[in-house]
Amino acid sequence: MGVAKSYKIRKVKRARLKGDRWEIDFGMINGKRVRAYKRSKTDAEKYAQEKEQKLIHHGVSSLSVSEEDRVLFQAAKLRLGSVPIATAVDFYLEHHKPLREDLSLSALLEKAMIEKELAGMRKHSLSQFGCSCRSFVRGREDLPARLVTREEVKSWIHGNAWAAKTQKVYLGDLRALFGWAVQERYLRKNPLAGKEGFITLLQEEEKEIAVFDPSSCAALLRTALMGTSRDHSRDSAGRWSAGEVPGGFRPLIGYLAVALFAGVRPEEVKRTDTERLDVHGGTLVVTGAAAKRVKRKGRQRRVIELERTARIWLRLWQRLCPGADLVPKNFTRKWKELRAAAGIEAWPHDVLRHTFASYHYALHANRSRLQAMMGHTEDEDTLDRHYRAVMTLQKKVVSKRLAEEFWGLTPRRVRMGTLRNRF
Repeated sequence: MGVAKSYKIRKVKRARLKGDRWEIDFGMINGKRVRAYKRSKTDAEKYAQEKEQKLIHHGVSSLSVSEEDRVLFQAAKLRLGSVPIATAVDFYLEHHKPLREDLSLSALLEKAMIEKELAGMRKHSLSQFGCSCRSFVRGREDLPARLVTREEVKSWIHGNAWAAKTQKVYLGDLRALFGWAVQERYLRKNPLAGKEGFITLLQEEEKEIAVFDPSSCAALLRTALMGTSRDHSRDSAGRWSAGEVPGGFRPLIGYLAVALFAGVRPEEVKRTDTERLDVHGGTLVVTGAAAKRVKRKGRQRRVIELERTARIWLRLWQRLCPGADLVPKNFTRKWKELRAAAGIEAWPHDVLRHTFASYHYALHANRSRLQAMMGHTEDEDTLDRHYRAVMTLQKKVVSKRLAEEFWGLTPRRVRMGTLRNRF
């Protein structure tokens, strides 16, 4: 007995077909009637046989799919709704490319450090990034990076007695590490990204901004101008010996002048060449490469108009130390020695920059000009929150009179000790 055909062939005459045609009727397939038309009976039988073989093959292939796979397929189809399965597969293949390598945490950090150094990350920033990430990696060196979870990072952050600022810096650097890993296809997902990766941190306490009063500033300037430093050199026998050098702190006057009377950040001074300083024109250019990176703005180039007091000190420095750099040789050792010789024990963070900003605003009350000199954008409230003080370390109110004393610290007054001291 032969196998019943799954189709029927008959001759039909339809006006829209413009003549006789042979119809191949496959019946109902997936709820739709499937028919085709050919000009001859031979073509119709050939087409029907080919189509039937395809349908038979499709049926055999479907039998090779397990019941579990069919259930999963139907569930996936329901979840996709009107989206075709093929579209979902194409999207997956496009966005889930194979990972380059399955790395441990220590190997991932090593690659990241090398990449960031080659990309030109500044030495200080690279050191901070490495310190933060190594703190997390320590004890987890062999853990596959793909297995790191938000909960594990949260336990690490909250399990150490770190201050709020330290928590913020460490978490930011670790988030940057995983973000880089996703970009380089070492990870599929950053466990700290988006709302799912959010971790609540301690709130930073608002601290009073610390600034020096004019007498402390005068002590620093007087020591830099007239103080005696210690210099280390080799004698005729090749032994190291220390000797006193009158005026040995004078190479530091340039650095002190732009930090105290222009408010330039310490790291920006270190990255600024003397070619950017025009004492005669009264300007100092902080290039984009030298400037600090500002959130959402990047590194902003700025031109600082030097105040009269700054120009006087810088002219004197250029005359006393021709050809000197703003950051001279052995700067760190000499700077610490200068502060000790001036009797300055407490040295709060960015105290010279805060001192400049507080006295500049107290004297001129020009917010926009001060923001431009400091490198802040107009929509920031950084000036009021972090740089303007209302009282000095010596508990004196930052008034206009005190500001006049500060801006009157010329070399002559400092040398002669003619501060009015009437506060």
